[in-house]
Amino acid sequence: MAGDEESGQLDLLLAHPITRTQLALQRFGALVAGAFGISALVWLAVLAVRGSAELTSVSPLQFLAQCFNLALLAITFGALAIGVGTAVGRRAVVLVVVAVVGVLSYTASTFAPQIGADWIAYLSPVHYYIGGEPLRNGFQWGDAAVLAIASATFVTAGLTRFNRRDINS
Repeated sequence: MAGDEESGQLDLLLAHPITRTQLALQRFGALVAGAFGISALVWLAVLAVRGSAELTSVSPLQFLAQCFNLALLAITFGALAIGVGTAVGRRAVVLVVVAVVGVLSYTASTFAPQIGADWIAYLSPVHYYIGGEPLRNGFQWGDAAVLAIASATFVTAGLTRFNRRDINS
């Protein structure tokens, strides 16, 4: 969204009979479809090499749980990008925010337990992606719900700002 705004193409898109909310939600829908599509391909690829890679101790359902969480993690960071992009309209800001949040999330999830600050990991989307160990425990619906709620929150916050700001300034 921010790239379209900076290039001047967002004005052309919004000249059609579509609201800002519809445009952003359709983009988010495409992101969700793409994330789950890629995740499904990864699952099928893992299943194809499962036997030869000696991964038969992990069930196909456990691999599916891991791929599902992978899709949700991608959607969460994509939702953050859409939210920031629609809120500020500057591509560089989106890239910096998402990169910084990604690095801090990984760092918090990885190192918080090692320094005795376990609570910090709960602030990280990466924790909800892998913390429940889906390859061992299968689907972790609570973790999935946290990622889905975070995604919805990011998109909603961005849309709220997007619908109230002048995209020409």
